[in-house]
Amino acid sequence: MSSTFVIAILTSLLIVLLVLGQHICFALATVGFVGLFFLLGGNAPRSSGLIMWHSAAHFVLVAVPMFIFMGEILTRIGLASRLYAGLGPMLGRLPGGLLISNIGSCAVFAAISGSSLATAATIGTVAIPTMEQRGYDRGMIVGSLAGGGTLGILIPPSIIMIIYGALASESVGRLFMGGVIPGVISAGLFMLYIMIRVRAQPHLVPREETAFKIVQLRRLFADVLPAFALIFMVLGSIYLGVTTPTEAAAWGAAGAILLGLGYRKLTWQIVKEGALSAVQTTSMILLIVIGASLISYVLANLAVPRQLATAVLSLGIGKLWILTLLVLLYLVLGCFLDGASIMILTLPVIMPLIRSLGFDGVWFGVILTILLEVALLTPPVGMNLYVLQKISKADFGQLILATIPYWLIDIALIALLTACPTLVLWLPGKMIG
Repeated sequence: MSSTFVIAILTSLLIVLLVLGQHICFALATVGFVGLFFLLGGNAPRSSGLIMWHSAAHFVLVAVPMFIFMGEILTRIGLASRLYAGLGPMLGRLPGGLLISNIGSCAVFAAISGSSLATAATIGTVAIPTMEQRGYDRGMIVGSLAGGGTLGILIPPSIIMIIYGALASESVGRLFMGGVIPGVISAGLFMLYIMIRVRAQPHLVPREETAFKIVQLRRLFADVLPAFALIFMVLGSIYLGVTTPTEAAAWGAAGAILLGLGYRKLTWQIVKEGALSAVQTTSMILLIVIGASLISYVLANLAVPRQLATAVLSLGIGKLWILTLLVLLYLVLGCFLDGASIMILTLPVIMPLIRSLGFDGVWFGVILTILLEVALLTPPVGMNLYVLQKISKADFGQLILATIPYWLIDIALIALLTACPTLVLWLPGKMIG
């Protein structure tokens, strides 16, 4: 049986399972098992066990539950409320008021949660009631939160980057450092858009009190600086070569517990709920990784990645045109699949092509992360849209329109990083150890 025929069968089976609403992890595993039977016959069951074990046994994946646990604890002790209260009076003095605070709070919370959905939901829960009460335009509120929420997977620590590092055999520490400058630029561009929009349409925001009060400075120290200290402990230890990302995740989890004790908010129930949520989320992620590993094995043995790279290179078009086609592919996939599934499903085929074109693996990891940010804002599967619709009760059409500028900014950021890859690679190149 030809490899082309096998690929056609497996692709058709995957599409059918997804259309029927099968969970992505089980759809991937089913297709992988079928592919193994085509390749190995009766030896497929024994081989599949070894493949699944090795895919889930990456040491770096141990960081996933600990980073999730850290975010869960910080969410449950009310750190989002403290960040918003501390940053609001400072950033709120800029044109755009609390809309700027939304972006700043999302950026800081992203650096301690690693999840876009958690960032959008947590900051949104705090910000929306306050801003609606003060008379901010609803579209601007939900747009800023949806856009700012996407920073959760770009600004490290990022769960998506950990998975990418494990699948693409790239250093997670370098990926984390590679996401810092693009994350800061992205947050800055979001803020710049808000300020320009508000200058052009002042009626979108109310007049805010801008007088400085000393109590605001005290709140900044009490509510925001501990969060920055935790961020520095995690990312600084990786940058300085003191810890691996997995060890830094353990430090972060311990730091979250100490912060909860310091705020006198930590209870056994919070620890229990945070641990349970971390286990559930990690299990979901690892099931997808395991399912995808079976497909990856099949595709590798059918030489699909090599054949794809050869076919694309034989077209004789420039590598930037090939990158543009890949960007379009990911934008289309973002309409139908969640970000983790897109990455896990495509990397085994795409990475050999990326390396054959001479692109840096860390640079592409950051570009792919930004594309997955776009997927979070792309209907009909854009998860940030549904999270914020549930919180704000906003019209879904209004929500989509409000997020279009942030979607376009992310695309512009990809173009900027393509033109100047040093923005991604400079900080990883300066790492110690």
